[in-house]
Amino acid sequence: MTEPMRGADPTVALREGDDLVVAELSAGAFVRQSRLPGCQTHELRPYPVRLIRHDHGVSVVAAAVDGGAPVHHADCVGGEFTTLPASPATDPQPGQYRVLRDGSAVLVGATRKETPLGTVRSVHRLPWAATAWEEVPVPDRYLVLGATSTPTEPLVLTGGRLEAPDRSGEPGRLPVLLTPAPAGDGWRELDLTGWGRPSVGWRERLGGAGVDPCTGAFETAAGAGDLWCAVTEFGDWWEHILLYGADAAARSWSFLRLSHDGLAGRPSVAADGITAVSASGRLLRYTRGSHRWSSSDLRPVLRGLLPGAPGAVVTDATVTGDRLLLAVGPSGTELPKATLVCSLPLDGSAAETVYDTAADPDREVLALMS
Repeated sequence: MTEPMRGADPTVALREGDDLVVAELSAGAFVRQSRLPGCQTHELRPYPVRLIRHDHGVSVVAAAVDGGAPVHHADCVGGEFTTLPASPATDPQPGQYRVLRDGSAVLVGATRKETPLGTVRSVHRLPWAATAWEEVPVPDRYLVLGATSTPTEPLVLTGGRLEAPDRSGEPGRLPVLLTPAPAGDGWRELDLTGWGRPSVGWRERLGGAGVDPCTGAFETAAGAGDLWCAVTEFGDWWEHILLYGADAAARSWSFLRLSHDGLAGRPSVAADGITAVSASGRLLRYTRGSHRWSSSDLRPVLRGLLPGAPGAVVTDATVTGDRLLLAVGPSGTELPKATLVCSLPLDGSAAETVYDTAADPDREVLALMS
């Protein structure tokens, strides 16, 4: 193995037997590690493991241990992880939980309520070092699907505003982000699609149905300053994804459609642009000022890292400094399994392996630190 490039050393979550291991790596070897015995995802892995660095240390979102919530905190990699107190959810699933930059945890959907405009979900928050979850009041006109935070916004709820039924009798949805109002009373909407028409086709026909990118609900989002990225999913089996890029300062937005493909991890947003990678190996970029998504194919580069494999699949992606880190495994299996981590420049022009599980096939790379 060649010497990894500076800034390319990853922090990863690994599956090792029945345990989950969080490890800092350098030159392909563990430098520090923490082990969570028995904290393992189900074999079908319906929700991916997530690894987050925040103001108070690191957190991993994975299966619950000893009846607690499926969120685990440590002061640093190498320290002991503790599991958060049990949440209001009667059947806690990792996909319901988010960890914010200040270390607090958010639970979406512990309860659901029927309203005249549709079903809405509750939101609960556990502030850092608190022992009791508190409900976050959200008006019934909003369907909340997730939560995130940015360097300037400590809490952002992702979802949609429910609208009165149209001529077909179906209630409408408009994708929005919600942030607490400055006065601390109520919520402020950020409507990323409210600035005129996007720079690509206004409507696209998918699966025989007309899809308007100004409808739906944001599943996830990320932001930095005035630049935002958000994601919606649609289709009978959620087989289609719309990836949005928006510049609030320029009041412009654009979207890119992914069909029968997925996103590897969460998009990374910096002051100059957005970087995302699809599961099939497409590098997706939205650069400030261009008002348009671009796409390049990483598959020829990634195939060279997996000799003998029919192709490569990307299971997670993150940006560290000026490098792109990917968790990659062989394609052609029902449940993709990442076997190595590679580092690339942001243009995707070359790839270098920085960690490989070949010496220990009992290991699987589950997540990269974001």
